[in-house]
Amino acid sequence: MDKQLVLFGAGVYAKMYKSLLDYLHIPFACYTDNDSSKFGTELYGKKIIDPQGLIALDCRILISCTHGEQIKQQLTDMGIADKLIYLETICERLGEKAAEMPVRHGEMGEEKRVIVDMYEGVGWGGTEVWAADVAAGLAQAGYEVKLFGSTEQPKLDAGRETMTERFNSENTMEQMISRMMEQLPFVLLNNFSGCAYLAAVVIKMQYPDAVTIINVIHNDNKSLFQAHMMFRKWANGFMCVSDKIRRTIINEYNINPEFVFFKEQPIETERIYERDYKSTAPLRIGYAARLVRQQKRADQFPVLIDKLEEKKIDYRLEIAGDGDCLPALTEFVNKQKLTDRVLLLGRIGKQEMPEFWKRQDVYLNFSEYEGTSLSMLEAMGYACVPVVTDVSGVSEFIENEKNGFVVPVGDLEGISRALQTIAQKRFLLSEYGERSRQEIVKRCRREDYISYISAVMKGVSPKYD
Repeated sequence: MDKQLVLFGAGVYAKMYKSLLDYLHIPFACYTDNDSSKFGTELYGKKIIDPQGLIALDCRILISCTHGEQIKQQLTDMGIADKLIYLETICERLGEKAAEMPVRHGEMGEEKRVIVDMYEGVGWGGTEVWAADVAAGLAQAGYEVKLFGSTEQPKLDAGRETMTERFNSENTMEQMISRMMEQLPFVLLNNFSGCAYLAAVVIKMQYPDAVTIINVIHNDNKSLFQAHMMFRKWANGFMCVSDKIRRTIINEYNINPEFVFFKEQPIETERIYERDYKSTAPLRIGYAARLVRQQKRADQFPVLIDKLEEKKIDYRLEIAGDGDCLPALTEFVNKQKLTDRVLLLGRIGKQEMPEFWKRQDVYLNFSEYEGTSLSMLEAMGYACVPVVTDVSGVSEFIENEKNGFVVPVGDLEGISRALQTIAQKRFLLSEYGERSRQEIVKRCRREDYISYISAVMKGVSPKYD
């Protein structure tokens, strides 16, 4: 490259782009970013400069974040749009690298190879559970499956761990591209839009008919939509975990509806199951999620608990999860002497969740956004009555005051009133609980979901027989 290179974007995706450039032996001079608090600081040993400094700089600019269209317009307004360089140009170097690597290249109809992305996951949330479950289901259906994960993530059960490739944080791009080249042709189920996504895109530039990328969108956070749209022209399809997300992708991002898909997520539950609801015991409320402020709003638990106390509801709240909000919540429960009513269980294993839901009357969730919560579906499968905020996926399974209670996001008073109503009208537990359970039994069969994923892959892959 004849001019020095600058990466525009010094956020969460900067390391991913740096990893690719290191792999291709392409040096870059510095970063720039629109966050003025970063000016003059360093990231991975490179300075972050003010975008205005680009005007006088003899350079090429590669966008290294999800705000591509906005930055293109910004550079146009600055009169330096001609300095932009695109990923395709950068990745011309991959052709030389590709020639050095072993490539096992056959027709997809002959060997059905699928890579499921789990690498960027940091805990054990719904996306990671989805990835592991779908990988196992596809393997049982006869696919050759690799689950791409991190060395820092918790281990899976023995069967799923055998199909897992774990990557460390050093030379990640080189490792992933090398393994993917050996898997050609393959379908990537892209969950996190991180290193695996970029690695598949740069290989697809060299082998367009041998790489199929399906973006799986797990919640309705706008930043996640933008991440999945980074390389939208290289994606063959979009798999959504709620119909609301599907409609958003079509209407707000102008994606052809023929390539945007939705199917209710699979849930393992007992086909024959009867609940024994107690009419006089405390109302048993279950919550299972990460105890974090972002998305889950676990910092609001003290506010909700105060409302339950003010309404003199006889309740027993079991909270399964851990996170940054746990210490403050523990302190609150102890200080208010509520340890007999609020049980903080910490993170519990997936195998323990059926028994957890079986002893609850109510499923509680007051998130700001979701995809379709797997915990919600699991709880409904065991006839728990959902009391939730109106996030993505809720309206597809819950009709307010028909099989649960739905309130606006942030309405903790509405949540507490719904719990008070159930506590006063215990007959709603069996009525709403059974309706919820039947929704799950009818619509969330694992075998149906794997068949649907298989059909999607066949429908969008240019080399799939």
